[in-house]
Amino acid sequence: IYHNAALLNNLLPASYAFEQLNSSEGKSDTTDKIRRTCAFLEYFIREQRELEIRVISEMDKEILRELRKVENEIIRVDSNSRVLIFCQRRETSQLLAKYLNQMKIEGMGRAEVLASTNAAAVKNGQNKSERRDVIESFKNGLCKVIVATSVAEEGLDVPACNLIIKYNITGNVISRVQQRGRARASNSRSLLLALDEKVELKENQNKSAERIMMRTVERIYEMGDAAFRETLEKEKIVQTKQEVANEKEMKKRDGKKYKELSLLCEKCNNKVCSSDSIRLFHNHFVSVDSGLWQRMIVQVRRKSYLTQTRDEHGIVRCPCEREIGIVVKIEGYFVPTIKPEAILFKPTNALTH
Repeated sequence: IYHNAALLNNLLPASYAFEQLNSSEGKSDTTDKIRRTCAFLEYFIREQRELEIRVISEMDKEILRELRKVENEIIRVDSNSRVLIFCQRRETSQLLAKYLNQMKIEGMGRAEVLASTNAAAVKNGQNKSERRDVIESFKNGLCKVIVATSVAEEGLDVPACNLIIKYNITGNVISRVQQRGRARASNSRSLLLALDEKVELKENQNKSAERIMMRTVERIYEMGDAAFRETLEKEKIVQTKQEVANEKEMKKRDGKKYKELSLLCEKCNNKVCSSDSIRLFHNHFVSVDSGLWQRMIVQVRRKSYLTQTRDEHGIVRCPCEREIGIVVKIEGYFVPTIKPEAILFKPTNALTH
């Protein structure tokens, strides 16, 4: 709850964050429990008080001043402008739209929200009908500003606008192209308002990736269909050769591995069983090799011994008297467990040498 308030305070007036903090804290069913058990409660309360002080003393946030400045400029140039603002979270988009409506930027009309969920019952959510009404208002000019989450990037027929604002948010090169694709009006532009340097860095990386992608597409068109097909065929041959080489290397490595191991008594090297017969049950290794009973000696207990994970009925010993494991009963069957410290592991094919 406090972390959420801190995120809101970065991008919106402190009063909005403080209001959400008190509202969320008051509704929490676990508030009393948190107050009793949270080791950092005093720190949180101190932060809450500081946030309350900021509500009274806070100057206008720079990112909000820049947002209003940009909107004022574009409406002054063209009174029919449409603005699409992208936010990271639904809650931020709801509160930013509320802020813009309170500011009443001249000529901009009412700001509406386009949320990224179909479930209206979800906090800050919208159903399909509500989203359709917002888009229609944007199209006919009743609403000139939409504050949206990623739902407006694709899949919805949002009309063209002449300004895209990314409000401290960026995605990948695909979302960048999709977002800017909404700015289809003449003299349109897309800009980023960022607090975080990482967001700005990521946006610049997306720009570079987009330029590379566009140059690649242009090169493909310049090559023509025949040359492009020839290049693809050459690339397929190279990839196929590489795949064959990789497969050979894997087979070579696998050939050095032993497919099967023999488990021997560490005292006398007598064979106990093979690795293929070993199973793991409740952190115990058991053997399902029926021939083990003939190779080993079973010392039956007069009374079974029940633990949390197994029902013990006897001891398994090698003919040399080394204890190999315990006889347990699992789902009605008697099986021997194997003690790793009593075992030597050797390749099956190495036994003949």
